[in-house]
Amino acid sequence: MENSNDKPLSHRSRSGSETRQRGRLLGIRLTPEEYAPLEQGAANAGLKVASHARQLLVNAPRTRSRRRPLADVAALSALYAQLAKSGSNLNQIAKQLNSGERVLAEKIDKTLAAHWDIISALRVALGVSE
Repeated sequence: MENSNDKPLSHRSRSGSETRQRGRLLGIRLTPEEYAPLEQGAANAGLKVASHARQLLVNAPRTRSRRRPLADVAALSALYAQLAKSGSNLNQIAKQLNSGERVLAEKIDKTLAAHWDIISALRVALGVSE
């Protein structure tokens, strides 16, 4: 059993493609402007472009992801109820205006201000910046 073909399958050496450690392929498209510095950096480092790109990707400093704070469900439920009430008030004003009734500007301003206050509070509760 000197020849590798004489050995049982479990003892034969594997070909190069079976022993590769890097099994994932990353394919990207670059513009000539994006590719030129990569190619120049590879030439300066004495590497192939793919090896240089791998080195840049693997050795790049990792940024920490920021998790949004969990929303307070009770507070959001209360704000949702307030928003529904404010929306109902706006709908009543629109209905009055459409039917030809006069609505005081003060009532409209007060309702709109309340509506925007609720929206601002919702954004804060959800962690959404304005």
